[in-house]
Amino acid sequence: MSKTPTVLTLDETKRILNAIRYPKGPRSQTWTSYRNYMVTLFMLDTGLRVSEVIQLKRFMVWQNGVVVAALSVPPEIAKLHRSRVIPLSARLKEEIVFMNEYQWLNSPESSTWYIFHTGRTTHHITARRVQQITCRAGLATIGRRIWPHVFRHTFASRLMRVTNIRIVQELLGHKNLTSTQVYTHPNSQDLLNAINGMEKT
Repeated sequence: MSKTPTVLTLDETKRILNAIRYPKGPRSQTWTSYRNYMVTLFMLDTGLRVSEVIQLKRFMVWQNGVVVAALSVPPEIAKLHRSRVIPLSARLKEEIVFMNEYQWLNSPESSTWYIFHTGRTTHHITARRVQQITCRAGLATIGRRIWPHVFRHTFASRLMRVTNIRIVQELLGHKNLTSTQVYTHPNSQDLLNAINGMEKT
């Protein structure tokens, strides 16, 4: 029997995102902390695997002076080389506009940059580094370790509540439906919502 995946509540998500973006308190955002925040937000709002998100380049999300409506994940960065198209959320589009103004606007060559680069734009941040960032933020905010795949799990779990399993399968890039079925299992938040819902009956 498949284990129910670990997912974050809405409150936990907000606290972790805030801690990553502002590691030293309000208005403490730096280029690095904003990059780290955006890595996390991409995983949370697109369900990308960490190996996929770190390889994104600017032209994949910004074309002809505007944010793309949907992200096309090319086979060369997708797991099992399974390309897919993922519509971008409103908040992710808004942050990409900010990223353009914050980082890309005065750099014509930036279309080929990795979005989540190190000090050198031709080198992307590593999956290990993302793991360290998310783990630290999880311990600091909710008292437990969080690994990058938890954001993908959270994305999928929330999707399952508003759409059907076939759409979730397509957005996650799963080859087999059985891989997606794990998200049909109730998690602790589902159980709590069921109990709380009894008070309204």
